[in-house]
Amino acid sequence: MQCDWGVGDDRRLLKGLFRSGAANEWEVDWGELVPGRSAAVTRRRWRLMLKCVPDGPEKGFDECVDFLVEKYTPDLKKKAAAKENAAGDGVAAPAGAA
Repeated sequence: MQCDWGVGDDRRLLKGLFRSGAANEWEVDWGELVPGRSAAVTRRRWRLMLKCVPDGPEKGFDECVDFLVEKYTPDLKKKAAAKENAAGDGVAAPAGAA
């Protein structure tokens, strides 16, 4: 198992949390977010990252994830929005819709 935690690991953690869609911390499978990292190590890193969130303890889990993604990996939100827009363009209107 790896010892040092790198910037790439932080990005993988945030990417996994963002894509999980979890609204609460207990919904996250911490052991699956960062390859080669245990659930305990990954969750500990998340707790350290929360110190970067202003008023983090008062905010909800999903708000903290959004804040950190926006701050450190804003490209994730842009890519997700682009995928949603692309998927929305190919959706047919419901029958009877004018």
